[in-house]
Amino acid sequence: MPSGYHHLDCKGTVVRSYKGDWKVGEQITLHHEVESAPEGWTPTVGYLEYLLLDKHTTDPIDIDVGDDLDYAPDIDHGLQFVYSKGERQ
Repeated sequence: MPSGYHHLDCKGTVVRSYKGDWKVGEQITLHHEVESAPEGWTPTVGYLEYLLLDKHTTDPIDIDVGDDLDYAPDIDHGLQFVYSKGERQ
């Protein structure tokens, strides 16, 4: 791996799952590799984000560009509508 890459590891808790095997309350570990990190970077506490994952695992989850999105209430509302509608059919 070229020098200059940084490993940013964070722990989290599942607060909602739209589909798949993830359960609310499960603990997860996220592993980000970034080319640069801001000077004096510290992890954000209480930060919500969407993760687009293709499998359930207890191992650290590698997060690539595009695998995570910042939380937004309007996206949450849309996802709840789409997936709750799909379950009713």
